[in-house]
Amino acid sequence: MHLRPEPYAKSDETAGSVVIMSRPRGYFGVGRDKFTLDGKVPPGITDGVPAVSTGRLPFDAGPRTVLAVFNNETVPTRTWPVKDNHIVVAEFLS
Repeated sequence: MHLRPEPYAKSDETAGSVVIMSRPRGYFGVGRDKFTLDGKVPPGITDGVPAVSTGRLPFDAGPRTVLAVFNNETVPTRTWPVKDNHIVVAEFLS
C-alpha cells in the first residue's frame, strides 16, 4: 500500500467512490494492451496513438472489490467513500 494525495476531478465530487488505474511509466494502448477496470475499458482511453496513462470509474459508496487488469497483471482494489476524502489508485509499474 502506498498512501499519497491524489487530486480529485470535478466529476469525482458526485460519485460515491472512485477507482483510478494508473500506468506512470507508459500509456494504455487500445489494441496493443489488455486493460480493464471492473471489466470495462475506462472512458477517455481511445483508439489511436497511446496518450493516456490513467483511467477512472465512479462507483456507489458501498464497499466492494474492483479488479484492475493490465495485460497479465490483476490488482484487486477496495472502494472507499469519496465523502470521507478517499480515492483508490491501482498502479501498474510495467
